[in-house]
Amino acid sequence: MMITNKVTDSLLNYLNTGDEIDRCYAAKTLGNLKIKAAIPALMERLGDEDIDVCIDAITALGKICDPSSLPVLLESLEKDPDAYVKLAITEALASFKNKDSVKMLLKLAADRPQEMDFDENSEWDNWWDLQQKAIIILGEMKIQEAFPILKNTLEDEFSQDIESVILNAMAKIGGEADDYLI
Repeated sequence: MMITNKVTDSLLNYLNTGDEIDRCYAAKTLGNLKIKAAIPALMERLGDEDIDVCIDAITALGKICDPSSLPVLLESLEKDPDAYVKLAITEALASFKNKDSVKMLLKLAADRPQEMDFDENSEWDNWWDLQQKAIIILGEMKIQEAFPILKNTLEDEFSQDIESVILNAMAKIGGEADDYLI
């Protein structure tokens, strides 16, 4: 299906000048259509004042899956304080399937990002969501390098209660993980 320049221009106009609902729908549509010309505008929306627009732009970049957007996503993952933005980027990393995205997923599975402090007044630690999502993605991607991290997390008495997620990821990874599971 060929998308005309007029359609792309209209969507980009909504993405840049519309209200938050217009910007969300434009980002989603540009991502679903995988319009590479939208990448710069979508990357700009990572700094949008509306969190839903940011998340929809991240999801669109993940669907377009152009390597040029990966450095910006990784930078946003490290610097953006919002846990929902971080989770959306973690999910988008699954689309890239390259060494940089895998490296970040391994890092998220193993260690809390430096800028994510645990809020002692909260009952939930947002990093747990990131760690769990990274583990699920690593399992789905069958990343062998994840096995030692998963094993350490499983055996850590202070880790969160995600044993079933870890075991499921190990089963998908196979190899050494199979031997460990048996």
